[in-house]
Amino acid sequence: MQVLFILMGAVGLTMLFFGIKWSIQSVRPKAIVQFSLGDKEQNFVFSDEGLYTFCVLGAGYINTGEFEVRLSNQASKNEIEMLENFMKPRFRKDWKIGVEYLNFRIKIPGEYKLELINPESLTAKKSMLKAKQLLKSPIPATNLEGMIKKTIPISKKLFGIIFLVLGVNMSAWGIMLGINPNLFN
Repeated sequence: MQVLFILMGAVGLTMLFFGIKWSIQSVRPKAIVQFSLGDKEQNFVFSDEGLYTFCVLGAGYINTGEFEVRLSNQASKNEIEMLENFMKPRFRKDWKIGVEYLNFRIKIPGEYKLELINPESLTAKKSMLKAKQLLKSPIPATNLEGMIKKTIPISKKLFGIIFLVLGVNMSAWGIMLGINPNLFN
């Protein structure tokens, strides 16, 4: 029976490791470029392939209206497919709140061109709470910033939290019961 508890503790420690790793990756992402939404075109370089996200920095809630973001490879002129993030997670960078808006995958590193179409139609508010939104006026697009950062899939973000909680509990109980299986007798 002790072997089973020690095995449970080892599985818990493994879950705890991945929970911490994925949580840190979701909280401390690598920013590629940061710019004002008033700048309608940006050129920058992706040095490695992976999953990235386009974020709006300076607001906790956004309603896009006719706002569009287009990203294309400079060499091949191929447009990258950008998918709206259904959860739109919030984050903080330099004491500003931000919203992860579009996710996309870069398969070929290189120079890319980002185009913002109708940024003035973007409606942004500081809070995501509906009651506070009614009382506050919208933030002008010129006061907002765009940012592209490396990200991880939403499933890893959720599993990071779950593994963190379960990993702490499983490892603690597994180690305690592995050392002393008659703890409650």
